[in-house]
Amino acid sequence: MTLAWAGGRSDLTWRAGIKRFEETGDSAFTAGLSIPLFSNKRSSGEVKAALANRNAVDYARQDLLLRLHTQLFEAYSLRKQSIEAAKKTQNVVIPALENALKLTREAYENGRYRYLDLIAAQEELLASKQARIDAASTALISQALIEKLSSEALNQ
Repeated sequence: MTLAWAGGRSDLTWRAGIKRFEETGDSAFTAGLSIPLFSNKRSSGEVKAALANRNAVDYARQDLLLRLHTQLFEAYSLRKQSIEAAKKTQNVVIPALENALKLTREAYENGRYRYLDLIAAQEELLASKQARIDAASTALISQALIEKLSSEALNQ
């Protein structure tokens, strides 16, 4: 921008000299002064373009930071949510399904439930264990993304 301002200013120029007229044998002293008119208007386009380029760089930087913060927030939220889901599945859902499987097995052995009921209880337990693994994997992937974006290790 300073270069644009400097390019718009014209320097005063002057000339001085002696001129000889051969026909008449006379000599004359000559002087000239050059003053640029409207020099501020001459560089206004360049100054505006320089300001626009500087603002574009600032806005691009702010946009990049905003997108980075958005990615970090999303990864942090997903990590937190996945950790809670894994804990809830481990501490509440799986013990309840293991108890249900135990009761279903006893009822099956006593002839009160069919074999399909026992298989369904086993499948539900396996599905909940798989959901816990998936939630833990998602939490670890989110943690890796957070560490990548922030260039710092998360404290466990």
